[in-house]
Amino acid sequence: MWNAPNERREDCLYLNVWTPLPECLDATRNFGLLDQVMALEWVRDNIAAFGGDPDRVTVFGESAGAASVGFHLMSPCSCPLFRRTILESGTPYANWAFMTSSQARHRSRTFLRRVNCSRDDDADDMLQCLRALPADVILREQWINSGFMILPWVPTVDGRFLTDTPFNLLKTDRVQRKESIFGVNKNEGTCLALYFGDILGFTKDGPNPQNRTTFQRDIDIMASDLSMKTRARLKRLYRPRNGNDLAFRDAFGDVAGDRGLICPALEMASMFSDLGSPTYFYNFAYRSSTEAWPPWMGVTHQLEIQHGRHSRRKTST
Repeated sequence: MWNAPNERREDCLYLNVWTPLPECLDATRNFGLLDQVMALEWVRDNIAAFGGDPDRVTVFGESAGAASVGFHLMSPCSCPLFRRTILESGTPYANWAFMTSSQARHRSRTFLRRVNCSRDDDADDMLQCLRALPADVILREQWINSGFMILPWVPTVDGRFLTDTPFNLLKTDRVQRKESIFGVNKNEGTCLALYFGDILGFTKDGPNPQNRTTFQRDIDIMASDLSMKTRARLKRLYRPRNGNDLAFRDAFGDVAGDRGLICPALEMASMFSDLGSPTYFYNFAYRSSTEAWPPWMGVTHQLEIQHGRHSRRKTST
């Protein structure tokens, strides 16, 4: 993803953890989340040496990172490792953040066939074949489905880190009741439209005018997994009253942002609050006069990051 070249100064500790997987981490799926568990364990065991309190750890992330934070709220593996969470523009409730077991099997089998590593009767041979693949081949062939907001490898139920779907875990109160902040940005969808611009025809420099025909076409692409009846309702609900080209562009940004980020965040925060967890929600709507993203994108996805990472500094008077 293209990032604005704004000057940033941060005091950060970057940590890579390399160690074998024990007990809860001895699994066959969700390796990225298991890596995060190991990092959290390292923080618990060592943060006091940096002046921190292992009993007051806050885990936060943005976009896919926020979805990761949400998964930790749903996992027994992560329970004792943090106290609070912040989820910026992403949750496990988003349609792009989780895949069913059947989806995982389909994507894996399709990928293995694409790279000629399918070995139904020899798992060791398959693993050796995958390890011998050049990285660029894996990066190119992993996109099994090139649809809007369909990411190749995302978390799934594994019976250890994640024991059920995010919806079922929340519905049956099998989550950690920890103080949490959820939030979204005003114009989340413009970044999504740009990120999948090769499908939709959006470009960074814009202005990306749309009309009724392209607006309806793009909704069909964005919501291809939904029924025709549901897509028709979306077209009616979001159709702008002022039918000029830029109004249709902005309307598509609204529907993309609502479906991909805003509505899932509102739904999860609401359910989390209903369970009795201390829950807060923000809507970030500030656009800096020095912002490098073009004006048509508004207060788009990830724009809050540069405003929320500044260390408090002592000043003399």
